[in-house]
Amino acid sequence: MIACQGNIQATQSNSGDQEDEAAEETATESFYIESVSPVYAKSGEELLITGEQFTDEMSLHIGTTELNSFRLLNDKEIRVAMPNVSQAGKIVLKLSKGHLIARFQFFTVGTTSTHLMVAETPSDVCVGENFLTLTGEKKVGTRVCNPEEAPEDCSVDSQVGCTTTQLFPSVDKAHIDPWNIRVGKSLVGVAGSLKVNCRNRANSAIFNLDPPFGNTVVTNGTNIDWWDTIDDWNNDGAFPTSFVTGWTSSTDCDRGVWKDLTADGACDSAADDCLIEDRLSGLTWSESYPASGAAAGTTGVNWSTAVSRCDALSFCGYSDWRLPTQKELMESYIHGIREVGYKGTGTVRGNGSLDNNSAFLANVDIRYWAATTASDYPLYTWYVIPYSGYTNGTNRTDLSQVACVRP
Repeated sequence: MIACQGNIQATQSNSGDQEDEAAEETATESFYIESVSPVYAKSGEELLITGEQFTDEMSLHIGTTELNSFRLLNDKEIRVAMPNVSQAGKIVLKLSKGHLIARFQFFTVGTTSTHLMVAETPSDVCVGENFLTLTGEKKVGTRVCNPEEAPEDCSVDSQVGCTTTQLFPSVDKAHIDPWNIRVGKSLVGVAGSLKVNCRNRANSAIFNLDPPFGNTVVTNGTNIDWWDTIDDWNNDGAFPTSFVTGWTSSTDCDRGVWKDLTADGACDSAADDCLIEDRLSGLTWSESYPASGAAAGTTGVNWSTAVSRCDALSFCGYSDWRLPTQKELMESYIHGIREVGYKGTGTVRGNGSLDNNSAFLANVDIRYWAATTASDYPLYTWYVIPYSGYTNGTNRTDLSQVACVRP
């Protein structure tokens, strides 16, 4: 506790009787300030002044500002709003009554604080303000300094799905994208969808092996184990559907990773200019061989033509298209693009599942140009086949498919 004794200014006296009367008055009316909280105050924030023998006949100044609207709670407590103070730092609070004056020094963060304060804990300092602890450690304040200016609990105006805490007085969960939160984590009750690991599925009709292991037997197993996984091509069949025992959807990447951003909400016809977003990488993919108003194509072009086509492309309102790198194409396989693009068999679907969609990639089982050059032979450039992630280098004059990405 920090106490500040009143600074008593006695009136002049020429007689013993007057001196006795002044001493009696001082003893009766003497008061002092014991504390002011919070120690660090911001303009508009309510202060609590504690002490002894307060009355409503007193005058109150903070800095050079006289405050006439303070509230006397009792003879030990006064409440008053902190006046507007533009300069941060030390400031003096003064209570006076007649010839008696009590002073107390505290601090204000003002409205444009640039200096580094010293405090004991973050709860002593306003939210966002930097300060030093008593041991010299730099920290940031967490206290809401002026509750009247703090955002309301969003349930006040009939919103739902909100959370209210000291640091987030009002958060609308509808604006929190689960794809920005890692799987297994949550933010204010929103479970994350962002997967950082994608594993292969299995097809026991192609491979399922139980110990002891051999190099000639392929389908004598009973359980699906990690060594039974296969590639997404699935021997030119549909996307594999079997999961390794014990693995969860948190490591499974399929069409659910991809989001349809087509203007009419559905990439489901040849007339659509299809945009599909990979929500793990954040890349947006064009349809194959993109051209406004035209169906997805399978036209093979050489590498320089592919680069130029994406670089000059104006498609779906965007002009920042480019050819994907080798790793981005390989990553698209890892994220399940083969289930999204058309593989030549099964029912062709559009919006919703985005499964086997010929309006997006007219053929996902052939090779696509990457922007990446083979370092050991610069006249060769890498391509990737999305059905398996297979990648190899080939001469730039050869023909491959083209799909563009942004950003």
